[in-house]
Amino acid sequence: PEYLARLILPQSGWEQRCAVLIGGDTLAERKPHPLPLLAAAERIGVAPAQCVYVGDDERDILAARAAAMPSVAVLWGYRLDDDDPSRWQADVLVDQPQALWNAATWPQI
Repeated sequence: PEYLARLILPQSGWEQRCAVLIGGDTLAERKPHPLPLLAAAERIGVAPAQCVYVGDDERDILAARAAAMPSVAVLWGYRLDDDDPSRWQADVLVDQPQALWNAATWPQI
């Protein structure tokens, strides 16, 4: 929920880097609906196609696709053992957090 994220964010060191915060309880719709992603893009003044959405769940990739945002599926995070990210149709699969910084090496998305 957004209220918990607002409590944790200042202690994480990421507060100054966070331009917008949208939790599962912030809007009338939740992922996989595209509204949270579209609202975030609008709030920071960036076209959805110019964003890249990174997720660890299929609903993240579905939301990105519905919002016309390029998507990255990470192979770590909160997933069930039988969940297969390669089936989610993300634009890019990333197996290590460090690889997120190497966007220039990704296929064109």
